[in-house]
Formats: sequence, C-alpha cells, structure tokens
Amino acid sequence: MKDCNISDQAVRAALNDCLSGVEALPSRRDSILRAAKGEIKVKSKLNVGLALAIVLVMMMGSVAVAAGLGLFGQLGQWPGADSRLPALESVSTVMDKVFTTPEGVTVTIQQAYYDGTRVFISYLKEGPYEQITLGEGTPDIVNWDWVEPGETYQRKYGAAYQEKGSDITKNPECQIATYLDGSMPRWAELTYVNVHDGLQIGNEYADIIGGDLYPTGDGKLMGWKECVVPPELAADEVTFSLGTFTSHTTYYQTAEALYTSFGSREETTWHPFTVKKDASAGMKLNGSAKGADWQATAELTISAIDVKGEVRVVCPESWHRIKETWENPDRIDTISEWVLYAGDKPVEGYNLDGWIGGIDSDALVYGVCYRLDSLTENLRLVPVYNNTGAHVEEAILLEAAK
Repeated sequence: MKDCNISDQAVRAALNDCLSGVEALPSRRDSILRAAKGEIKVKSKLNVGLALAIVLVMMMGSVAVAAGLGLFGQLGQWPGADSRLPALESVSTVMDKVFTTPEGVTVTIQQAYYDGTRVFISYLKEGPYEQITLGEGTPDIVNWDWVEPGETYQRKYGAAYQEKGSDITKNPECQIATYLDGSMPRWAELTYVNVHDGLQIGNEYADIIGGDLYPTGDGKLMGWKECVVPPELAADEVTFSLGTFTSHTTYYQTAEALYTSFGSREETTWHPFTVKKDASAGMKLNGSAKGADWQATAELTISAIDVKGEVRVVCPESWHRIKETWENPDRIDTISEWVLYAGDKPVEGYNLDGWIGGIDSDALVYGVCYRLDSLTENLRLVPVYNNTGAHVEEAILLEAAK
C-alpha cells in the first residue's frame, strides 16, 4: 500500500459532508413538493404561446455570472452531474461570502439561487479540513460504536485509495489505511470540519434534497446543495445560514478486529447570507387523467431551472399495500413513475425527483422534476407501469393554471 487517490479520498469526505446533520435534524421529505406557492396565473392552455412564456421565465430569471465558469458551471462538467447545474450557472446570484472556522478552514458561498420554494448554493471548502493523529497501543475509549471482527482498515478502505503517483503525505485517510494494517495495536483519530447538510432560517431548517461534493485537484472541495424552504418562511428576500462544525472519529486496529468510535461533535457555527427570490419563478401547470381503476391530478411549478411538482393518484388498496410492503407477489400492474413528454417524445434526461412520496390520505404521491429546456406545446405526464411500460393514451395533459 504505497499510493493514494485523492478523488477516492474525496468520496469519503463527501460522505462526511452529506451525512453530517442527518442524526440531529428530522427530514421534511413528505412535505417537500407541497411547498410551492405559484403567484403567476395564465389563462391560456399550454401551447406555443405558453412555450414562449416559459422561455421568458428562463430569461427573466437570468443573472449574469462573471467571466469564466463559477462553481455551478464547474460542477456541471463532472460525469453524471445534475443536469440543472449549467442553468444554475446562468441564473444564480454571485455571493462570494467567505467564512473561516477556528481550525483555519475557509468556506466560500460563491453562488445562490432562490425560487421561493428552494434555495441552491455552490460553495468551496479549503484549508486543513481533514487532519489525523496516529498512535500505538490502545486509545482511551471504553464503548465503541462499531466492531468488525476479522477486518482491517487497510483491507476495507485501502484499495479505494491506491493509484500510482499520488502523494500519501497529503492524504490523511490514505495514511490511516497505510498505518492500520493489523500488524500491531494502533489507533488513528480523524478530525474533520464538516459543512452542515441543510441551511438555517432563523430557528427553522431548510432540509437538503440534492447536492454533491467533488475535489478540485489542488486539495480543495467544491460542492452544491438544494434545500427546501418551509412554505411559512418563504419571502421575497430570505437570510439563510450555512453551518460548519468539527467531528472526531477514532479507529482502533488490532490483529483481531477494527473498532470505530464516532466520538464527539462540536457545536455548529452558523454563517448568514441573504438571497432575493427570483421574481419570475412560480408559474403553475396542472392537469388530470384517469385509467381503468385510478384517477390522477398533477400540479407542477416552473422556475428558471426546472419544472417540479407532484402527481396524486387515487388507486386500489392493493397499490397501497405494494407501496407499504415493497412486495408484489401477484405482479399487479401498478404505476411506477410519471415521465414528462413534449409532443410525442419523452423529455431528454431523467426524472430528477422520481419518487413515490408515500400514501397521503387515499392517494399515492409521485414526485416529478425535469430540467427546464426545449419545452414545447403539448406537455404531458405519461404513466409508466411496472409490467406494461408507458401508457401514452393515459397521459395527463398539462395546462397553465387558471
């Protein structure tokens, strides 16, 4: 074990960031798609005129970014990146808000976009955000959170860090993998400066529903987040706060087992920034349809980057049981998702939020979110069944809300 891959090291760093606030903060997932408040009402049906209006929404929401790509633009170039990032690059507001932690780590909120229901930010983390302390013998810890008999840190994580030409002295977790090889009792403490999952709004919380984190190649990390704004806190201008905190994780390796203690987590420090709402966002689309044994209604909201909302389906009780148990021994043909069509073809890309939100009263709730581009007349949501595929004849025709 000689070499280390900084990209793979960043994978674990990303996990640390993404999981940083999960244990302390309840999810708002069930209410996410009900947060939209559309204010623009259009009486005409969804046709060429409305398609032009959609383009106007995109143009009105645009705020020029300084020459060269910002973080949204850079993040959008990574393989598999969220397809909305290039649009976020063009519509976001440049913030360049810089915060420094007591450990000397600098976090820069470079860009932000707020559509009244969600806020997106891009940020850069640099400095000593990840440090280790190595020691021989047994650490002063009595209760371990995780014990893995027969495992070593090197065997479990080491292969992910191997790549010819890397400098292990610049990669703390690679050093741990090299050190904890099971040859003798040793321990390693990893101290990590985390960026909190969601954002604070006063005493309330805007929960995270999207985002990612990537290495820059020069020891920095760049990331983005999509957070849901509770509807009661939506305003034309909102002050959000990004949280940072430090966590300590200890690994202890013997010849017999690998021990893990997640240790202490220091108090979060919140760093404020203010964003204005994109005044062009909020146009509503809705529609309804029915099949042999179901009825569906859809409500979507358009922002400068995507069209997002939910479909509620009143359906047989058997569909509910399948959702609750994730079992379908009788192979009942249920709707698995709703796909956006423009004309006779599905919109390119994939449903960014294709989830079944659960059972709400007597209905199943399906999430819908598509990148906003190349949208024309005759927008429809087509049901896709788990056995028989797409049923275009049962589509929901989307119209501008009256």
